[in-house]
Amino acid sequence: MHFAMKKLSWKWYAVAVFVLLLCTGVIFWTYYPRTTAAQRAFIEKGMLACLEDRGNFWRRTCVKDLADEIQRRMDSTSALRALSVLDDNPPIKYSCHILGHYIGQNLYGETKSVPASFATCSQTIACGEGCFHGAIERYIEETGRSLTGHEAMELCPKDDIHNEITYRACYHGIGHASMLLHDHDVALSLAACDVLLQALQQECQSGVFMEVVFTSGSDAQTARYHSGFDFNAVCAQLPVRYQAMCYQSQATAVMMTSADRYRAGAGFCAQVPEEYRKTCYRELGGDIVVIATNTADLRNVCSMAPAGEARAGCINEGLYFAIQMEAGNMQKVGAYCDAIIETEDRISCYKSLGVVAAQWDAEKAGDLCAAAPRKNDLDYTNCISGTTAPRL
Repeated sequence: MHFAMKKLSWKWYAVAVFVLLLCTGVIFWTYYPRTTAAQRAFIEKGMLACLEDRGNFWRRTCVKDLADEIQRRMDSTSALRALSVLDDNPPIKYSCHILGHYIGQNLYGETKSVPASFATCSQTIACGEGCFHGAIERYIEETGRSLTGHEAMELCPKDDIHNEITYRACYHGIGHASMLLHDHDVALSLAACDVLLQALQQECQSGVFMEVVFTSGSDAQTARYHSGFDFNAVCAQLPVRYQAMCYQSQATAVMMTSADRYRAGAGFCAQVPEEYRKTCYRELGGDIVVIATNTADLRNVCSMAPAGEARAGCINEGLYFAIQMEAGNMQKVGAYCDAIIETEDRISCYKSLGVVAAQWDAEKAGDLCAAAPRKNDLDYTNCISGTTAPRL
């Protein structure tokens, strides 16, 4: 009898161990999602939860906490690959850029190397290159001071960053980082851009103004904008060298805070000082591509800009954003041009397609043009002609 009870206890012991191991395995696989689908599902659930939590529109605590949790549960490459699929989901597409920032910050915290962080970020580009911006932010945060012009060139080396778009994203990230370093003091942050090469100062300024605009997008600030806020005056009081990027960013602010989003943006651009209108209209194209669910959206929005250089700039900016977001997939990027029927705008779009193709990969620009959808040889010819043209 005693032996039988002992034998029974060992069986129960074995069952208990099995159940314990099973539960441990379930908890492990739940906490550390290993499959691509599981990783994607975890990030999607977290992002959707953050979208319901309005909080601060831009640098939400919720999104930062999600990035920290992602860091604990999976490697950065897996997270970015999951995001590169999820950012086709319209609500996430419009809001995941800041998650990319925080993933980049955490990545630099692990690598302590900007080149190593960039190498990981570039494996798959998700959410508009936020990963690159975040790596620069963390680097400057840990440095604790603004960069000299020489230090910036070492941080963003032209010879090592062959992709022109990523190279410029590095300087855009310096603008973001300057705002964080200087506690959102715009004057100090813009001054930090002044030490850079003149051709890159506006890239840095765009990062500064992006922080201004998106940090101002909370519910409280939106209500203030609706009560007679003068978007034009914000830029008019700045030194002339900053005004072009300021007016472009204010177009985003207008669109963020208006129900009639793009008509409001176009109306704002129509009344800014004439020398900045072309720059202002560009922002309509960049903005719509971030949230577009239909390739015809770029055509429809840019048609609100005056024909000629202003409309061409709008289209070009849209393609510039699109090639980043689609990681050089010219079937998807070229579809924006293929949706344009009007002859002049179509020519302009395919030329711009060549411009951004060369910025994405100068050596393969011709192949990228060949990969784009087209209706005739003229589309291809125009794309090729753009590969040797400067950015509009």
